[in-house]
Amino acid sequence: MPSVNYFMPVTDDKTNLDEIVITVDEYESLRLKDLIGLEQTEAAIMMGISQATFNRLLTSARKKVSEAIINGKALRIEGGNFKTFDQFIGYRHGHHGMESVTASEGGDICICNECGYSFENKRDKECNSLKCPVCGHQMEKLKKI
Repeated sequence: MPSVNYFMPVTDDKTNLDEIVITVDEYESLRLKDLIGLEQTEAAIMMGISQATFNRLLTSARKKVSEAIINGKALRIEGGNFKTFDQFIGYRHGHHGMESVTASEGGDICICNECGYSFENKRDKECNSLKCPVCGHQMEKLKKI
């Protein structure tokens, strides 16, 4: 989950402030594409969704954030369809926080133990031969318990 989940404009009248809700998966699409700078296909793989679904989330998130800024509305981040690390049944992890990837049958999850970035490895390469696209450290395969 994001460390801050509520934003509002500075105004004297907080009682009549309209609010827009952005889901955690929409928030994650913004973070991966607009903040980290991943391509949509890579971000979709990281989230464990199709590129088309990722695009719909991103488009919706951008529209909501724009509406909040332009029309002076509060923005709340909550809900949506996502998984946290503690929902990876049978895997051990070293970081906590929102991650929305799951390993398909026979798939591996690659994780950066430095920054927590993770994705489902659908490549022919081993996780430990890949570099983290966020911080550049070596990726590792999540170990089964």
